[in-house]
Amino acid sequence: MVESLLKSDSHFTSFWAQLQQRRSVFYNLAVTSYFSYIAQLGGKTGTANKGTIDSVSANLRILGLLAKHADFLHDIIDQGLRVTNEHLWKDILPQLFARLSHPVKEVRESLLGLLSRLCYSAPHTVVFQAVAGASSSMLVATDDDVLETNERDYDESSNRERCLMFEGCRVLVSVLELHYPKLVKDVREFVNELQRINLLNEERWMFVLANLDHEMEKRLDQIRTETEKTVNALHLDEKTRLEIVSEKSRLITSSVYRILDDLYERTCLREPATQNERFFVQAYGEKLQSVFEQSRANRKSAEKSWAPFKHMLGILMQKNSRRGGHSLQMPEISPILSELSKSSIPIPGQENMEFSEVVTIDRVLKSVLILPTKTRPKKIAFVGSEGKEHMFLFKGQEDLHLDERIMQLLHICNLMLAGGSSKRSWPPYCAHHYAVTPLGTRSGLIQWVSGATPMFHIYRKWQLRQAQIKHSMERKTGVPATTAALDVDRPTDLFQKKMRGLFTAHNVETAIIVDRSKWPQNLLREVF
Repeated sequence: MVESLLKSDSHFTSFWAQLQQRRSVFYNLAVTSYFSYIAQLGGKTGTANKGTIDSVSANLRILGLLAKHADFLHDIIDQGLRVTNEHLWKDILPQLFARLSHPVKEVRESLLGLLSRLCYSAPHTVVFQAVAGASSSMLVATDDDVLETNERDYDESSNRERCLMFEGCRVLVSVLELHYPKLVKDVREFVNELQRINLLNEERWMFVLANLDHEMEKRLDQIRTETEKTVNALHLDEKTRLEIVSEKSRLITSSVYRILDDLYERTCLREPATQNERFFVQAYGEKLQSVFEQSRANRKSAEKSWAPFKHMLGILMQKNSRRGGHSLQMPEISPILSELSKSSIPIPGQENMEFSEVVTIDRVLKSVLILPTKTRPKKIAFVGSEGKEHMFLFKGQEDLHLDERIMQLLHICNLMLAGGSSKRSWPPYCAHHYAVTPLGTRSGLIQWVSGATPMFHIYRKWQLRQAQIKHSMERKTGVPATTAALDVDRPTDLFQKKMRGLFTAHNVETAIIVDRSKWPQNLLREVF
């Protein structure tokens, strides 16, 4: 019965083919209409027209059809992309770059053709994404060796997507180098140097030790469980049990210590490249050497072996909390950025400007402000070719692609609010948005919001005032004054403390506690 229905000459197969053909006709009509509408909005190819909400909507529909139905729509969409005004597609650049990892080769080639034309007519709109994308696969692999503690295994599809994106960006970089070699050279050097100062050595050690401490707690629990099983194996003699316990402990913890060995070699044994790196070796070189010696001398006991690193983490975190935000000199952390002069690097956030009017980075100011938050973002000031200062926040250990999409959403909202021909007696609504430029998967630049007070600062000042009031009350009532009374927990510490209390009260299993994604929603709501 089933075989007869699925025969090539059956009524069922013929009916299905007619439906597919009918759908194909309607899709082709839709694509042709979208491109005709875009052509009316955009004029001739290469002219710098600004997009509208209507052009954004049409572009997104075409991109969606190309991604989902490339099997029968690729030819007509590719033909339309070859003659469309590429400037009208600048509003959806994040979506275009995201589709460079599409599994269908023809889809990738069509999008690369459109982006290649932008490389020629508006290189400032794509140069950061292309240069960062062409180096991101190497940067991710390098950072994972040091910073990742859970030894993630990327599945085959994720690796393939990253490779396809990397290859696509390399094609775009080659097009940019053909027409604007100095622009590519300056931007590549700029991106690489920002990636290098993503985390300074002291920040890197604190970040890695904090991550590894959390990972080590899970592994120590695993060692205790395995030790208990081995001790209860009465068919083994005591010597064999001790050997098994020692070997299991070594296997479970070896990858953690290998990460630390690599980090020590990179930060303490290699020749320092900057003055900041020399200061780090002078301040912490001997201490870290002593920590490693103590740890290696106690490798038979997993807890004792990890204790020196835990103590070192406490020292770094205490110093960090006391110091708060502080300034460094750019020549100390990056002589290359400090000596930057009259470059071709466009200041981020000028996608809607014509290339001839783009402001470039003339130099970088010497003072760099390090903010006292977990990822230690750096406030950097660029002096533009027009003589004005442009403030940006360089954030590391965070993927800013989501932030970029949020800013894109606000921009599209502004396009929606600006639409219509009716005359208003009041100014149109407008949502402020700021430039967000991802530089790979772990860092990026965010335009600094001038004249604003962060909500965290308001909360922090309230915390300090409450602590001072409590301290004054204790002194009035005759309670001995202690420095601990003025110590204020960080918001993350307060959050963790309350969560631990609720875990204990509700008897939450250890397997759930160590995996934050499994934390009960009702407990999270109660804490907030």
